[in-house]
Amino acid sequence: MPRPRTGTIQRHGDHWDARITLQDGSRPWICLPAGYSEARARDRAKSLAETARAEGATRPPRGRTAAAPAGETVAAWVERWTAAREERGLSSASGDLGRLRKWLFPQLGDKPITAVTRRDVEAFVEHLDSSVRAGEQSWKTAVNTWGLVSKLFDDACSAKTLSLRVLASNPAAEVRGPDRGIKKAKAYLYPSEFLPLVSSPNISIEWRRAVALATYLYVRASELRALTWDDVDLERGIIHVHRSLDREGSAKSTKTGTTRRFTIEPALMPLLRAMHAESGGRGRVIQLPDDRHLARALRGLMTTARLDRCELYAADATRKSMTWHDLRATGITWLAIRGDDPLKIMQRAGHAGFQTTQGYIREAEAVRAGFGDVFPPLPLSLWEGGVSSGNRPESAQVRGIMVEAPGIEPGSARHPVYLRSRA
Repeated sequence: MPRPRTGTIQRHGDHWDARITLQDGSRPWICLPAGYSEARARDRAKSLAETARAEGATRPPRGRTAAAPAGETVAAWVERWTAAREERGLSSASGDLGRLRKWLFPQLGDKPITAVTRRDVEAFVEHLDSSVRAGEQSWKTAVNTWGLVSKLFDDACSAKTLSLRVLASNPAAEVRGPDRGIKKAKAYLYPSEFLPLVSSPNISIEWRRAVALATYLYVRASELRALTWDDVDLERGIIHVHRSLDREGSAKSTKTGTTRRFTIEPALMPLLRAMHAESGGRGRVIQLPDDRHLARALRGLMTTARLDRCELYAADATRKSMTWHDLRATGITWLAIRGDDPLKIMQRAGHAGFQTTQGYIREAEAVRAGFGDVFPPLPLSLWEGGVSSGNRPESAQVRGIMVEAPGIEPGSARHPVYLRSRA
């Protein structure tokens, strides 16, 4: 007499997963609805195992759909989908889940995923358009959310993880996405504005160095955080950008998944040599606070340096105020102003497609006359005298370097913040 099959269970976040043995020997995990007690989960696992044996169930062949757990909702499936994406190392998975919880779950979260129709998806797109018109989100956020929803329904049909394939057809296929709005103009610095910013005696040397590195290396903030001295070849003047840091400080690939080596701007070499000597060539090149603080910090720095061009701070229907990421855009624009080969600009910037690079080239062609000399020599104050750890206010948790911004009220959008790093 065969041994009774009871299945096994394992806690997974807010729900239990049941594992059963199929006729072909495979042992898939099945997501049980949230709210089950341990006893109920064990009973359900036993029931599923007995049914699988009685029906001679096997794992679906590749390309076919798997049976969705009974009554699995869109929200429950998305949780499983997110877990699978995290296992694959997609660092954006947790952030994507937050976006779906905010916009998708109130509309379709409680609906069984196998019951979602094209009309349901079209109604969701209509909701996104309405929220944009009401000022609840930007059109770009709506478009990004729609891209995520389109992807999840596509994966529900043809995911590499077979247990995620629960739909025979994609209800989001050929559904028109949210309306697109005006693409806001980005801001960047002219050389005549950059030099006062990195020369200001009222700004700490750490902040000024961070601005210089972000501009002259044209790297993303997450890539700059990940740079170590092992990535900087001072003898040959070459830098290797091959990873970034996520919000938790864990290493991951660059945004586009590409690595790149390129020659360091000559004007940056004296600063890098000085910083290398100060650190002994060990550890991170520089520390940055997380992205939530960088844009506000940069605007405080610009105010302190008395940069008063209105476009740097304008935030309206057609313009976007300067952010830390725009220091990278500044460096890339300068490459185009200098007339560097377009393919070299694309490689140095790590762009996934040439269309992105072309945008910088077109901008450069329009403003080149009277722009000024790009990548000017950096002020000696960035490295002469250096900086010792004894000058930094420290605690067991945080080292902070205050940006002085006279005349700015605490709590305002431009109030100074600390440059933070984990001790």
